[in-house]
Amino acid sequence: MINKEATLKKYMAMPALVLAIMMAVTPLNQCRAGLIGSIIAKVIRAIDLNIQKLQNKTIVLQNAQKLLENQLSKLKLGEITSWAGKETALFSSYYDELAKVKAALLSYKKIKFVMQMQLEMVASYKSAFSLLRKDAHFSADEINYMFGVYTNLIGRSMDNLEELTIVISSFKTNMSDGKRLEFIASVARKMEKVQTDLFQFNRQNIQISLNRSASLEEAAAVKKYYGLP
Repeated sequence: MINKEATLKKYMAMPALVLAIMMAVTPLNQCRAGLIGSIIAKVIRAIDLNIQKLQNKTIVLQNAQKLLENQLSKLKLGEITSWAGKETALFSSYYDELAKVKAALLSYKKIKFVMQMQLEMVASYKSAFSLLRKDAHFSADEINYMFGVYTNLIGRSMDNLEELTIVISSFKTNMSDGKRLEFIASVARKMEKVQTDLFQFNRQNIQISLNRSASLEEAAAVKKYYGLP
């Protein structure tokens, strides 16, 4: 049997009435998960475009930097002092801009990483629950319980995405690059924890089904059903 008491303490933090309502709207929730996945996919494509733009800008700045350095290396020693003095501000501007672009690029990539995890979790949840609900080794009560756990896990991941909106909007505010990256890293760690819990719950349920198999042949059929080697 599934250890409901232990797993409930770990995964569930919602009133019984709310859980019962969620259990009654499984198709609607799956539809919502699909919609969320579609929205996230569009956002990731937009982030990909921004990443490409930033990478192109980085290349332009780096090429400009090399050009200036090459010009400096061709000057005679006596001319370097006056030329360097005039171009210091230009060099400083390029380095500052390059640093900003690289920081923004890193932020975008980390944001995309977190959102990609959300996509993977939604896909994993839909795939696993679709198979588990048809598995004869589980009772209706157990399937409803699983749905509650999955709903809670996906809800936690959505909370993490809500936090990301703060970071995305911060590109238009005065949040420092360091604070932004620190914030994104914190969200990424929390999202990885949810992802680990989700995958672990999937494995746990599949293992229970295997344990309940009455024969080696039935166990082999279960493995094939879940796509296991």
